[in-house]
Amino acid sequence: MKTIAIFYNNGGVGRTTSTINIGACLATEKKKKVFIVDLDNAAFLTEALQIEGGNYIADVIREGRKLTEEDFGKTTTPNLFVLKNRRNEISDKLFQSTKSDGSKVDNIFILKELFSELDGDFIIFDCPQYYELPTLNVLAFADYMLCPLEVSPKGLDTLESMLHVHKQTAKINPELKMLGFFGTKVEMHYRRFKKTIPILKKQLGELFFNATISKNEDIVTSQSKFLKQTVYEYGDVKAMQEFTNLTNEILLKIQ
Repeated sequence: MKTIAIFYNNGGVGRTTSTINIGACLATEKKKKVFIVDLDNAAFLTEALQIEGGNYIADVIREGRKLTEEDFGKTTTPNLFVLKNRRNEISDKLFQSTKSDGSKVDNIFILKELFSELDGDFIIFDCPQYYELPTLNVLAFADYMLCPLEVSPKGLDTLESMLHVHKQTAKINPELKMLGFFGTKVEMHYRRFKKTIPILKKQLGELFFNATISKNEDIVTSQSKFLKQTVYEYGDVKAMQEFTNLTNEILLKIQ
């Protein structure tokens, strides 16, 4: 089973949307068994899908037991399962262990132990916004790190820091591979995108995906509280094609 951490040290770059729709593509078009995990404090992923049953990740961590398939809620997409989250429950404190003298110590391997017996094809994490103990727990056992990059000054300013995150985390988890960056909220009819995308491809080489995700209000609409759908259920042809292209490129990189 392959584990992918979707992480970027900025808010609003498309982590949750990417987690949902890459997972949906793998489940629907590639017929893979996919577990997605909502680890972001905003809990947008849990709120963006129709989920039947399942448990909450903070409760399982507190119980200190290994996850089973029954802990994951069923979505309306076959083969796509979600470990739910509540708002404001993910913190460094949740990932600390108690020593024999009662003191607390950071534990970066709690999630590795939790997921050790789960059986499927993919686990995809919607990581928190910041590189803190919860995110470090994911990266400490993930196979791949994947970064949605909003092609804007805000997004580009932190690009180099993400390469540094991978380098630092690889000291803990040498198996962690950087899959790369893919552009989000792209509007190619604007001059700045036409100029910036080729520069990114030149600077990052194979670490910059050919596939990009356009700015698309239909993607936002599909995840609204009234619909709670993936783009594959909603049927937006452009979004479906873009996420399929991205997923195909991901699979080529990990095979």
